Amino acid sequence: MPRTTDAETKDPVESRLGLCLERSESIRSHLMQICQPDKATYLDKICATFIREKTMGCIESDMEKLDRLQGLICRYEDAIISLSGIGAAYTHVKDISQAMQMVLGDLEEISCIALLGVEEVENIWNASKFLYQAW
Repeated sequence: MPRTTDAETKDPVESRLGLCLERSESIRSHLMQICQPDKATYLDKICATFIREKTMGCIESDMEKLDRLQGLICRYEDAIISLSGIGAAYTHVKDISQAMQMVLGDLEEISCIALLGVEEVENIWNASKFLYQAW
C-alpha cells in the first residue's frame, strides 16, 4: 500500500490559501524593508533626495516598485476572496494592501508637488504640510 504525504492529503483550497497568505506576508515584509525605519522617515528621505538631485527618478523608481507590489497584493486579495470569502485571511491581506496604498498615496502627493518644482517640494516639506507629516 503506497504511503501518502501530508502534501498529498492537504486540502487544495487550504494549500492555495496558505500560499497566498505566505506571499502576502512576504510583500508586507518587503514594504517594511523599503520604508525602514518608518514611513515618515522613508518619505522624508524621498523628499530630501528629490531636493538634492532635482530629478523625479527617486520618486518614480520607488513608485514603480510599490506599484508592482500593489498589483501582487491585489491578486492575492482576490484569490483569498474566491477561496475563503471575507474573513480573517482576507482582513489580514486587506490590511497589507491598505498600508501599501497609503505609502503609494503619499508618494503620489510628493510626485504631484514635484511637478511644480523643487522649491515647491522644499517649501511644503519644510513647512510640514505633506499629508504624511500631519500624522
